[in-house]
Amino acid sequence: MPNRQLTATMRGGSPTAFDALPAAARWIAEGAPHVLLCAVDCQLGALELQALRQSRRLREPGNPHGIIPGEAAACLLVSAFDAHRGGLEIASHGAAHEVATLLNDAPVRGLGLTEAIRSALVSARVDMDHVGWRLVDHADETMFVKEHDMALARLLRAPRSDVPTWQPAAFIGDVGAASGLVEIIWAMQAWARGYAPGRVALCTCSDPSGPRAAVVVRDPWADTQSGRRLKSGS
Repeated sequence: MPNRQLTATMRGGSPTAFDALPAAARWIAEGAPHVLLCAVDCQLGALELQALRQSRRLREPGNPHGIIPGEAAACLLVSAFDAHRGGLEIASHGAAHEVATLLNDAPVRGLGLTEAIRSALVSARVDMDHVGWRLVDHADETMFVKEHDMALARLLRAPRSDVPTWQPAAFIGDVGAASGLVEIIWAMQAWARGYAPGRVALCTCSDPSGPRAAVVVRDPWADTQSGRRLKSGS
Protein backbone atom coordinates (compact mmCIF):
# COMPACT_ATOMS: atom_id res chain seq x y z
CA MET A 1 0.00 0.00 0.00
CA PRO A 2 2.67 2.67 0.87
CA ASN A 3 4.31 2.19 -2.57
CA ARG A 4 1.19 2.72 -4.64
CA GLN A 5 -1.69 5.14 -4.81
CA LEU A 6 -5.32 4.10 -4.86
CA THR A 7 -8.10 6.29 -6.17
CA ALA A 8 -11.86 5.97 -6.12
CA THR A 9 -14.68 8.17 -7.40
CA MET A 10 -18.14 8.44 -5.88
CA ARG A 11 -21.12 10.31 -7.31
CA GLY A 12 -24.10 11.48 -5.32
CA GLY A 13 -25.60 14.20 -3.19
CA SER A 14 -24.57 15.80 0.07
CA PRO A 15 -24.13 12.52 2.06
CA THR A 16 -21.53 11.22 -0.42
CA ALA A 17 -18.41 12.63 1.27
CA PHE A 18 -19.51 11.15 4.60
CA ASP A 19 -20.11 7.80 2.92
CA ALA A 20 -16.50 7.85 1.65
CA LEU A 21 -15.12 7.86 5.20
CA PRO A 22 -15.41 4.07 5.80
CA ALA A 23 -13.34 3.45 2.65
CA ALA A 24 -10.75 5.95 3.88
CA ALA A 25 -10.61 4.18 7.24
CA ARG A 26 -10.19 0.83 5.51
CA TRP A 27 -7.29 2.07 3.39
CA ILE A 28 -5.60 3.54 6.44
CA ALA A 29 -6.05 0.26 8.33
CA GLU A 30 -4.39 -1.50 5.39
CA GLY A 31 -1.33 0.74 5.65
CA ALA A 32 -2.01 3.99 3.79
CA PRO A 33 -0.49 6.87 5.80
CA HIS A 34 -3.03 9.39 4.50
CA VAL A 35 -6.17 9.57 2.39
CA LEU A 36 -7.14 12.79 0.62
CA LEU A 37 -10.89 13.28 0.29
CA CYS A 38 -12.02 15.84 -2.27
CA ALA A 39 -15.57 16.92 -3.06
CA VAL A 40 -16.87 19.38 -5.61
CA ASP A 41 -20.34 20.40 -6.75
CA CYS A 42 -22.15 23.28 -8.41
CA GLN A 43 -25.83 24.14 -8.27
CA LEU A 44 -25.52 27.25 -10.46
CA GLY A 45 -25.85 25.73 -13.93
CA ALA A 46 -28.87 26.52 -16.07
CA LEU A 47 -30.22 22.96 -15.85
CA GLU A 48 -29.78 22.84 -12.07
CA LEU A 49 -31.53 26.17 -11.59
CA GLN A 50 -34.36 25.13 -13.88
CA ALA A 51 -34.84 21.87 -11.96
CA LEU A 52 -34.88 23.72 -8.63
CA ARG A 53 -37.42 26.20 -9.92
CA GLN A 54 -39.67 23.52 -11.40
CA SER A 55 -39.62 21.56 -8.13
CA ARG A 56 -40.32 24.78 -6.20
CA ARG A 57 -37.14 24.41 -4.16
CA LEU A 58 -35.44 27.61 -5.32
CA ARG A 59 -35.48 30.53 -2.90
CA GLU A 60 -37.20 33.41 -4.64
CA PRO A 61 -40.15 35.76 -4.04
CA GLY A 62 -43.01 33.68 -2.74
CA ASN A 63 -40.71 30.89 -1.52
CA PRO A 64 -38.65 32.25 1.40
CA HIS A 65 -37.73 28.76 2.63
CA GLY A 66 -36.22 27.52 -0.63
CA ILE A 67 -32.54 26.85 -1.14
CA ILE A 68 -29.86 29.29 -2.24
CA PRO A 69 -27.79 27.57 -4.96
CA GLY A 70 -24.04 27.60 -4.48
CA GLU A 71 -20.84 25.91 -5.57
CA ALA A 72 -17.81 24.71 -3.65
CA ALA A 73 -14.79 22.45 -3.64
CA ALA A 74 -13.42 21.06 -0.38
CA CYS A 75 -10.52 18.76 0.52
CA LEU A 76 -9.79 16.91 3.74
CA LEU A 77 -6.59 15.02 4.58
CA VAL A 78 -7.42 11.96 6.66
CA SER A 79 -4.98 9.84 8.67
CA ALA A 80 -4.89 7.65 11.77
CA PHE A 81 -5.85 9.71 14.81
CA ASP A 82 -3.06 11.57 16.62
CA ALA A 83 -4.19 14.30 19.03
CA HIS A 84 -0.74 15.89 19.01
CA ARG A 85 -1.06 16.76 15.32
CA GLY A 86 -4.16 18.91 15.65
CA GLY A 87 -7.06 18.67 13.22
CA LEU A 88 -10.06 16.86 14.64
CA GLU A 89 -11.19 13.34 15.41
CA ILE A 90 -13.73 11.75 13.11
CA ALA A 91 -15.25 9.44 15.68
CA SER A 92 -17.90 7.64 13.65
CA HIS A 93 -20.18 7.49 10.62
CA GLY A 94 -23.79 6.39 10.22
CA ALA A 95 -25.98 6.05 7.14
CA ALA A 96 -29.59 5.20 6.38
CA HIS A 97 -32.34 5.85 3.84
CA GLU A 98 -35.38 8.07 4.36
CA VAL A 99 -38.68 6.80 2.95
CA ALA A 100 -40.27 10.26 2.87
CA THR A 101 -38.53 12.42 0.28
CA LEU A 102 -39.16 15.52 -1.79
CA LEU A 103 -40.04 13.14 -4.63
CA ASN A 104 -43.05 11.45 -3.01
CA ASP A 105 -46.01 12.14 -0.75
CA ALA A 106 -45.00 9.90 2.16
CA PRO A 107 -45.44 11.55 5.58
CA VAL A 108 -42.28 13.09 7.01
CA ARG A 109 -41.25 11.13 10.10
CA GLY A 110 -37.48 11.51 10.11
CA LEU A 111 -36.88 7.78 10.62
CA GLY A 112 -33.96 7.54 8.20
CA LEU A 113 -32.16 10.53 9.69
CA THR A 114 -32.82 9.20 13.19
CA GLU A 115 -31.31 5.84 12.24
CA ALA A 116 -28.21 7.46 10.68
CA ILE A 117 -27.64 9.68 13.72
CA ARG A 118 -28.25 6.85 16.20
CA SER A 119 -25.77 4.63 14.36
CA ALA A 120 -23.11 7.34 14.47
CA LEU A 121 -23.73 8.07 18.16
CA VAL A 122 -23.55 4.39 19.13
CA SER A 123 -20.31 3.90 17.19
CA ALA A 124 -18.80 6.97 18.85
CA ARG A 125 -20.10 5.93 22.31
CA VAL A 126 -21.77 9.30 22.70
CA ASP A 127 -25.30 10.22 23.80
CA MET A 128 -27.19 12.92 21.92
CA ASP A 129 -27.40 14.75 25.24
CA HIS A 130 -23.61 15.19 25.15
CA VAL A 131 -23.47 16.69 21.65
CA GLY A 132 -22.36 20.30 21.90
CA TRP A 133 -23.73 21.47 18.57
CA ARG A 134 -24.96 20.38 15.17
CA LEU A 135 -23.89 21.21 11.64
CA VAL A 136 -26.48 20.55 8.93
CA ASP A 137 -26.43 20.75 5.15
CA HIS A 138 -29.83 22.40 4.72
CA ALA A 139 -30.82 26.01 5.30
CA ASP A 140 -34.54 26.38 5.99
CA GLU A 141 -36.38 23.94 3.72
CA THR A 142 -39.44 22.89 5.68
CA MET A 143 -39.10 19.14 5.16
CA PHE A 144 -35.51 18.96 6.38
CA VAL A 145 -36.16 21.24 9.36
CA LYS A 146 -39.10 19.04 10.34
CA GLU A 147 -37.19 15.76 10.08
CA HIS A 148 -34.33 17.16 12.17
CA ASP A 149 -36.78 18.22 14.87
CA MET A 150 -38.29 14.72 14.85
CA ALA A 151 -34.89 13.05 15.04
CA LEU A 152 -33.88 15.20 18.01
CA ALA A 153 -37.15 14.43 19.78
CA ARG A 154 -36.43 10.70 19.43
CA LEU A 155 -32.77 10.82 20.44
CA LEU A 156 -32.65 13.31 23.32
CA ARG A 157 -33.35 11.90 26.75
CA ALA A 158 -34.62 15.29 27.90
CA PRO A 159 -35.65 18.39 25.93
CA ARG A 160 -32.79 20.81 25.21
CA SER A 161 -33.00 24.32 23.87
CA ASP A 162 -29.25 24.94 24.03
CA VAL A 163 -28.05 22.89 21.05
CA PRO A 164 -26.74 25.41 18.49
CA THR A 165 -27.35 24.52 14.85
CA TRP A 166 -24.88 25.77 12.27
CA GLN A 167 -26.01 25.99 8.66
CA PRO A 168 -23.20 26.54 6.14
CA ALA A 169 -25.82 26.71 3.38
CA ALA A 170 -27.12 29.95 4.89
CA PHE A 171 -23.76 31.58 4.09
CA ILE A 172 -22.38 29.83 0.99
CA GLY A 173 -25.55 28.35 -0.46
CA ASP A 174 -26.39 24.72 -1.13
CA VAL A 175 -23.16 23.11 -2.34
CA GLY A 176 -24.41 19.54 -2.82
CA ALA A 177 -21.71 16.88 -2.60
CA ALA A 178 -19.24 19.32 -1.00
CA SER A 179 -21.58 19.95 1.96
CA GLY A 180 -20.27 17.18 4.22
CA LEU A 181 -16.63 18.22 4.01
CA VAL A 182 -17.62 21.87 4.47
CA GLU A 183 -19.31 20.93 7.76
CA ILE A 184 -16.28 18.99 9.03
CA ILE A 185 -13.87 21.75 8.05
CA TRP A 186 -16.00 24.40 9.76
CA ALA A 187 -16.05 22.34 12.96
CA MET A 188 -12.28 21.92 12.77
CA GLN A 189 -11.75 25.65 12.33
CA ALA A 190 -14.11 26.37 15.23
CA TRP A 191 -11.97 24.30 17.57
CA ALA A 192 -8.71 25.66 16.16
CA ARG A 193 -9.86 29.27 16.62
CA GLY A 194 -11.54 28.81 19.97
CA TYR A 195 -15.18 29.58 19.18
CA ALA A 196 -16.66 26.06 19.14
CA PRO A 197 -19.67 25.75 21.49
CA GLY A 198 -18.74 22.23 22.61
CA ARG A 199 -16.25 19.36 22.41
CA VAL A 200 -18.48 17.04 20.38
CA ALA A 201 -20.28 18.00 17.17
CA LEU A 202 -22.81 16.13 15.05
CA CYS A 203 -22.67 16.68 11.28
CA THR A 204 -25.57 15.52 9.12
CA CYS A 205 -26.40 15.45 5.42
CA SER A 206 -29.72 14.70 3.71
CA ASP A 207 -30.27 14.09 0.01
CA PRO A 208 -33.68 14.92 -1.51
CA SER A 209 -33.91 11.39 -2.95
CA GLY A 210 -33.59 9.68 0.44
CA PRO A 211 -29.97 8.98 1.53
CA ARG A 212 -29.09 10.25 5.01
CA ALA A 213 -25.69 10.31 6.71
CA ALA A 214 -24.29 11.47 10.03
CA VAL A 215 -20.78 11.89 11.39
CA VAL A 216 -19.66 12.55 14.96
CA VAL A 217 -16.51 14.68 15.26
CA ARG A 218 -14.61 15.60 18.40
CA ASP A 219 -12.15 18.15 19.71
CA PRO A 220 -8.71 16.54 19.22
CA TRP A 221 -7.72 17.59 22.74
CA ALA A 222 -10.80 16.03 24.35
CA ASP A 223 -10.32 12.93 26.49
CA THR A 224 -11.39 9.85 24.53
CA GLN A 225 -11.53 6.15 25.25
CA SER A 226 -12.35 4.75 21.82
CA GLY A 227 -10.04 2.60 19.73
CA ARG A 228 -8.53 3.31 16.33
CA ARG A 229 -9.92 6.54 14.97
CA LEU A 230 -9.52 8.87 12.04
CA LYS A 231 -7.81 12.21 12.25
CA SER A 232 -8.33 14.89 9.64
CA GLY A 233 -6.80 18.20 8.68
CA SER A 234 -7.70 20.79 6.07
